[in-house]
Amino acid sequence: MLAGFIDALAGGGGLLTVPALLAAGMSPAQALATNKLQACGGSVSASLYFIRRKVVSLADQKLNILMTFIGSTCGALLVQHVKSDILRQILPLLIIGIGLYFLLMPKLGEEDRQRRLHGLPFALIAGGCVGFYDGFFGPGAGSFYALAFVTLCGFNLAKSTAHAKVLNATSNLGGLLLFIIGGKVIWGTGFVMMAGQFLGARAGSRLVLSKGQQLIRPMIVVVSAVMSAKLLCFLAEFNTRLIKGDDEPIYLPADDDVPYNRIVFAHGYYASGMHEISHWCVAGAERRRLVDFGYWYCPDGRDAETQGKFEDVEVKPQALEWMLSTAAGFPFNVSCDNLSGDFEPDRIAFQRRVHAQVMTYLKEGIPERPARLIDALRAYYGTPALEAGQGCMMIAEFESRILALIDEMVEHASDDDLFASGYLRGHLTLAVAELENGENHTPDALHVVVSDSLQKAIQAGELSPRDQALVLGMWDTLFEKAKF
Repeated sequence: MLAGFIDALAGGGGLLTVPALLAAGMSPAQALATNKLQACGGSVSASLYFIRRKVVSLADQKLNILMTFIGSTCGALLVQHVKSDILRQILPLLIIGIGLYFLLMPKLGEEDRQRRLHGLPFALIAGGCVGFYDGFFGPGAGSFYALAFVTLCGFNLAKSTAHAKVLNATSNLGGLLLFIIGGKVIWGTGFVMMAGQFLGARAGSRLVLSKGQQLIRPMIVVVSAVMSAKLLCFLAEFNTRLIKGDDEPIYLPADDDVPYNRIVFAHGYYASGMHEISHWCVAGAERRRLVDFGYWYCPDGRDAETQGKFEDVEVKPQALEWMLSTAAGFPFNVSCDNLSGDFEPDRIAFQRRVHAQVMTYLKEGIPERPARLIDALRAYYGTPALEAGQGCMMIAEFESRILALIDEMVEHASDDDLFASGYLRGHLTLAVAELENGENHTPDALHVVVSDSLQKAIQAGELSPRDQALVLGMWDTLFEKAKF
């Protein structure tokens, strides 16, 4: 209801509803789809209110409505195949711009002005372009519609807000249609929220006509500021900090002594930080209020049955850890974490499960919080976008298999084998870094680069004849075993 009230006045109701749906455990696609369903309740309610009071003439808006519907369906169709990383990065700047525009131009929208665009040109910009954006991404679309009516049509703010609701309802319906076809809508939740949106939007619509300019302008400025802060500020939204700890990692929620949540990672270990962050990304809102997310944990030395339960819980966090590490340009190794158990865990089988979950995330969508962290890491380290089947993920996977085999081998290795495995690790790391900057990311390319690197080392006299045979033989054996 509150989201519908805010949305009717200034847009931005999704600021409340989408996080709530994600916190309820929905996937990003389900949250967006269900949000479109409930948003239809608010936008349609507000539109009907304005139409019945003859603030908006549907006859005059036919072309705008048509172009908006076409744009929104195209956007909703495209978003299923294209990453929205760029929009996520520039959206806060656009919304800040809208807020500043209304804040710094106090006379804007006080009364009707001369119209700048008519007919098809306006329909393409306000309907087609903003409608496409609403179907493709969405946040702040109502503000963009209102801005178009104020600046291009010369409408006052109250009239612009009323017309914006009609186009917003159209783009919501167009986007919803595509999500229904895709089977993403959670109907029960959506209908309950739709009822609240309908009532909230009706109350907000009455205020638009009664209070008009004096209420809408500050609401647009405030909503723009809050939306921008939400999109830009991760710490402020989740009240969580990453803390360098000592020997053991742990998650600690805020308490009477410390006012913020703490992800404490083992001192000096980058992988520990990534691993603890990945568990935080999986934990829901209720679990983030509990020490260590309230997880059951059995220490090292697990039997086969307990180890199986441990690995079931670890698949999703380690898949996210893999993607976070790749986004930061750091190597990743799966962890079975059972060094003193009475049996040998199947590390390769577990790695396959983790990799399969990585591919599922890349295909179906990464959850919101880890997606934002991945974007930030990629922007900071300058790494490429993560895509299902991409070369760098293939190389990282193959490197991880080889490192897992080395770890298994060195547990009972001779001094010579320890030397050879350590020597191979260094050449493998350099080869992976070289391939990630090139175009050929196949395992065979990795074999060629490592073999060439070893041959150059031999020619430089780094290895004795005995060590040469040992290192080259070990490399060929590990490579063949790492192939599925």
